[in-house]
Amino acid sequence: MTPEEDGSATTDGPVQASRRAGRALVEGAGSGIAAAVKGVRAFGRGVGAVAARGWSGLTAGRAQRAETRIEAAREAARLRALELGAPVAPRPIVAVGKAEAPTEPEAEPEPEPEPELEPEPELEPEAEAEPEAEPEPEPEPEPEPEPEPEPEPEPEPEREPVPTLSAGNRVRILSGRIVGMIGAAAEGTRRTATKAAKAVAPAGTAIKRGVVAGGRAVGTGLARFGKALGPAGAALGTGIIATGRGVGRALGRFGRSLGSIGGAGFERAGRALDRLGDAIGRRLRRARRAWATRPPRPRLWTSIGAGLVIIVSYVLAQASVASRVAPDTTVLGVDVGGIPIEEAQSLLEEQLTEVSSEMVSISAHGRVVLMDPEELGLSIDVESTLDSLSGFSWSPSALWQHAVGAGPIEPVVVIDEAVFTQAMDRAATTLSQEVREAEVALGPAGASVQAGQDGVDVDAGDIARAVLEAWPSDSPIAVPVEVTPATRDTGEAQRFARAVNGIVLGSPVVLSSPNGSVTLTPEDVVTHGMIVSDGPQFGLAMNQDTLGELILERLPRVENAAVNARFGFDSQHQLYVRPGVPARTLDVEALDDVVVHAVMSASRAGEIPLVETAPAVTTEDLESSDYQEIVATYYTEFTPREPSRERNIANAASKIVGMVVEPGEVFSITDAIGPITGANGYVSAGVIVGGVHTSGIGGGLCQIATTSYVAAYLAGFEIVERRGHTEWFSRYPAGRDAAIAEGIDMRFRNDTPYAMMFNAYVENAGLRVDIWSTPYYTVEASTSGKYNITGGGYRTETETPCYPSYPKNGFTITDTRKVYLDGELVRSEDRVSVYRAVSGTKCV
Repeated sequence: MTPEEDGSATTDGPVQASRRAGRALVEGAGSGIAAAVKGVRAFGRGVGAVAARGWSGLTAGRAQRAETRIEAAREAARLRALELGAPVAPRPIVAVGKAEAPTEPEAEPEPEPEPELEPEPELEPEAEAEPEAEPEPEPEPEPEPEPEPEPEPEPEPEREPVPTLSAGNRVRILSGRIVGMIGAAAEGTRRTATKAAKAVAPAGTAIKRGVVAGGRAVGTGLARFGKALGPAGAALGTGIIATGRGVGRALGRFGRSLGSIGGAGFERAGRALDRLGDAIGRRLRRARRAWATRPPRPRLWTSIGAGLVIIVSYVLAQASVASRVAPDTTVLGVDVGGIPIEEAQSLLEEQLTEVSSEMVSISAHGRVVLMDPEELGLSIDVESTLDSLSGFSWSPSALWQHAVGAGPIEPVVVIDEAVFTQAMDRAATTLSQEVREAEVALGPAGASVQAGQDGVDVDAGDIARAVLEAWPSDSPIAVPVEVTPATRDTGEAQRFARAVNGIVLGSPVVLSSPNGSVTLTPEDVVTHGMIVSDGPQFGLAMNQDTLGELILERLPRVENAAVNARFGFDSQHQLYVRPGVPARTLDVEALDDVVVHAVMSASRAGEIPLVETAPAVTTEDLESSDYQEIVATYYTEFTPREPSRERNIANAASKIVGMVVEPGEVFSITDAIGPITGANGYVSAGVIVGGVHTSGIGGGLCQIATTSYVAAYLAGFEIVERRGHTEWFSRYPAGRDAAIAEGIDMRFRNDTPYAMMFNAYVENAGLRVDIWSTPYYTVEASTSGKYNITGGGYRTETETPCYPSYPKNGFTITDTRKVYLDGELVRSEDRVSVYRAVSGTKCV
C-alpha cells in the first residue's frame, strides 16, 4: 500500500526516494531489455529471410537490368529511325536471359559524383567485424560488364532535338539499377548473416535455409517492385524524401529520449542516431533539390540506393554483434569479453556467486558490523547484467564497444526493499552508541577507571545510500556519523585514579581533637569514600554520615558536655581560674572537607571537626570576680594523730574547696560536707555521744567545723549558729570551737557585698581553711581569762579494754569580737563558753 492509499505522509526521505528511483530504473531497464531482446529475435528472423531472398533475387535483378537496357536501346533506335523517316516495323521486346547478352546495349550516362557528407565530430569510427570462415562458401557473382557507349551520329543541319527517354522508361531503368544494387548488397551481407547464424548455433540450420529461401523471395519481390515503380517514380522520390525527413526526426527524438532515460550511454547513442538522421535528411533534401532543378538523372537513384545499403548494412552489423559480449568486458573482475551470451552467463553465475556471498563490512567511527548480502536483501541479477551487454541496439556505441572493448561493467543489483530496510535499521542500531562519560570508582583494589566513549548517531538512510553506492565491494563501507563527544576524558580519569592510589590510599591519616585522636586506614577511606565529578574534573568525597559513626565508635569521648569555668588552687594554695570546657559535638557536615584535605596532604593529619558551645560560666566571668585575696584563714593541728579521724577531716575539706558563698547567702557546714555516711567517703572514728567517748561514722568532723568557724569569725561575717563542745580540747581555741552532730550545726551569713570562696586542705598534720574575697570588714577579737575552774579527778576502770586518761578541769570563758567597716564599729559581740570537768581514768 502506497502512502497515498493508507493516508500517511507523501513526503519520503532520501532513502525511500533513492529506493523508488532505483526500483523504477531497474524495472524500466528490465522492460526495455526484454522488449529489445524480442525485437532482436524478430529482426534476426527478418534479416535471415531478407538475406535469403536477396541471394536468389540477384540473378533476377541482373536479367531485369539486361532486359531494361535492351528495351531502352530498341526504343532509341526506333525513335532514331522515325526521325530519319525510315519505316520502322514494331519489334517485340525479347527478355534476355543469363545465356543471352544484348548486342548493342545503350550507354548509360556516368553518374555525377555525390557530395560527401561532412564527418560528424562526435561519431567514433566503428571497427569492422573480422570475417569468420564459412563452412559452405558460395561463389560471388561476377561483376556485370559495363555496356559500351553507342557512337553518336554526326550532326545534321537543322535537325530537331532528339527526344529524350520517357519518364516511364527512366523509372524502369532506375528501378532495375536499384534492384541490382540491392541484390549486390544482399550478397555482401550474406556473409554477415552466416556469421550471425553460426553464433546462434541451436538455430543455425534453420536460419541458413531461411536465408536461401528468403533471398529468392526478396529477389522476386524486388524485381516485381522495380517493374511497378515505373508509373510512380516521381511520387516515390517525393515519398522517399519525406520519409527520410521523418526518419531523421524520429531517430533524433528517439535518441534524445534514450539519452534522458538511460544515462550517458543512451544519450551518446541518441545523439549519434540524431546526427545519422540529420545526415540522411540532408542527403535526401539535396537529392530533392537536384530532382527539382534539373532533369531527372539515374544518378539520384544511385545515391538513394547507396543510402539504403548503408542503413541495411548498419542494421545487419548491429544484428551480427547482438549475440556476443563486447571484447575486453569485465564484470566485477570476471572477464567475459568476446564470448557468447550463454557462455558468459554460465561464467558469471559461477564467479559472481562467491563475490555476492562475501560478508559486507560496514564501518562507522571505528565500529564495524558484518552482514551477509542475503541478510541485506541484495543479490546480483546475472541475466539482466548480460541483457545490458548484448542484444540488438540502435546505438553506434554498441558497435564501438565491440570494436574497442567495453571495459569494466557494473552488475545489475536486485534489492528486496523490505529486507533491506530492516537490515539498515539493525545496522544503524548496532553502529550507534550512547555517549558514556569516563568514570573512576573506589573498590577493595583501589581506584579503577571505566573508559568513556563518544556518542555515535548513525542514520539508517545514510547506511543505505553508502551500501547501495559501494556494493558489491570487498572493502569496508564507511558511512557518515554524528558524534557527540564525551565530557569527561578517559585520560583525565586515569590520571586521577593514579593520584588516588598513590597519594590518597598511600598511608593512614590521623585526625586529632582535644579529647583524643582517630586513625583512618586506606580501607576506611575506600569504605566511606566516593569519586565525584564536576564537568570534566574528578574529585574525592566522603560519606559523612557513615564516617561520623565510625569516629564516634572509635573515640566516644570526642564529644563532651559543657563544664563551667571555675577556680582552682595550685600547689601553693593560691587561687587561679580553671577555664571552662565548651560542649563539643562532631561536625558531620565538615568531615568531607577535613578528611579529603588530610588524605591529600603530605602531613597525613587533620583536626576532627567539632561544634563547640561555650559554658554558662566562662574564664572571663571569673577573672572579674570578687575573689581578690585571702581575707581570713585559720589552722588547727591533728592532736592526737589518728588515721581514721584525719581521713574523715581530709574528705570533708575536699568537699568545701572552691565552694562559693554569695553575698547574703548562709553557709551550713553540715550541708556542705554531708551526708555523713560511709557512701559519702566517711569512716568510723572517735566521737563524744552524751558526754561519753565512743566511736562513730564521721568522727573528727568537729575539727573542720571549728576551723571554718574561726575563719568566718575573723572575716567579720555574721555568725548565725554556733555551739561549743561540752569539754575543751586543747587543739581548739577556748571559746571559739564549734561542734556538729545530729541537730547541731555551724552556720554564718555572708553579709558583705562580695562573694567569698573556701579553700580547705590538710598540711603539716593539721587543717587549714582560707576564705578568698574582697576585704570589707576589720575585726578585733579577744577572750577573757578562764574563770569558774573546776577539777575533774580520777576514776578507776576495771574492765578491759581500758583506756587511761588525765582529768580535765572545767571552766568558763568569754569571747569578744568587734567588727568595723571603714573604721566604724558595726558589730560588737560577747560569747560565753562553759566547759565541764572530765575525770581521768585509771586502769586496775
